[in-house]
Amino acid sequence: MNIIAVNDCCLRHDQCYSSCAVPQIACDNEFCACLGTIPATLHCQNNLALHCNAVHLLGHKYICPFMAQPPTD
Repeated sequence: MNIIAVNDCCLRHDQCYSSCAVPQIACDNEFCACLGTIPATLHCQNNLALHCNAVHLLGHKYICPFMAQPPTD
């Protein structure tokens, strides 16, 4: 797996959250799409999917409050 590509996805996600201009769901979907472009073994793909799920579930704690979308479950 290309760690530099993963770090780039994370950096872009951090910048999206800190911009306070984009809803959480858009930032998270972009992050997951970015991770999905990284060639990886099945094990690494599963780990990347966990990171994608984590931002959807926990991201509302870290984005600008008025852009947060807490999970509804």
